[in-house]
Amino acid sequence: MKKLALWILAFIIFAGCTQAPAEKPAEKTPAITPVEPTMDDKCPICGMMPAKYPEWRAQVVLKSGERYHFDSPRDMFKFILGLTNKNEPKQWVDRSEVAAIFVTDYASKQYTDARKAYYVKGSDVQGPMGDDLVPFAKSEDAHAFASQHGGEVITYEEVTPELIKSLKMKMGGMKGMKMGEGEMKM
Repeated sequence: MKKLALWILAFIIFAGCTQAPAEKPAEKTPAITPVEPTMDDKCPICGMMPAKYPEWRAQVVLKSGERYHFDSPRDMFKFILGLTNKNEPKQWVDRSEVAAIFVTDYASKQYTDARKAYYVKGSDVQGPMGDDLVPFAKSEDAHAFASQHGGEVITYEEVTPELIKSLKMKMGGMKGMKMGEGEMKM
């Protein structure tokens, strides 16, 4: 009986000492951060230089690391939703390849995650080329802005091709320029 008790005790002690191999910690994907556009970067939708419009800049980063800079949230949405500058269909990139999307928070002038941002549509504030969606990192900032400037607060998921097509272009100060797909023509 003593031998059996010793064997059971030894088994319990041995079983307690053996553990499943520790799982490797999940490899962390490095955070993707926005990068300021240079004067060489051109908006693929309209050809304008996003660096000239720091309060409206936006960017799309692909999983490959390739970046696209935009002079406005409207043009960034055209890119993501597959529209040209003339609102015709065009697939710019495979959406599954998009790693990050950034817009500039109108309140702080800092980049924020476009998918988590709040947008004011229909305000009296114009973007670089007319009607645009005014982005905010915080819901309360978007609602305060809308109460001062008009418009409605929406989320990223509520932005549709129809909404983007409905935004009117204002060409004040750009007379003589014809807008083409991805370039400006004089």
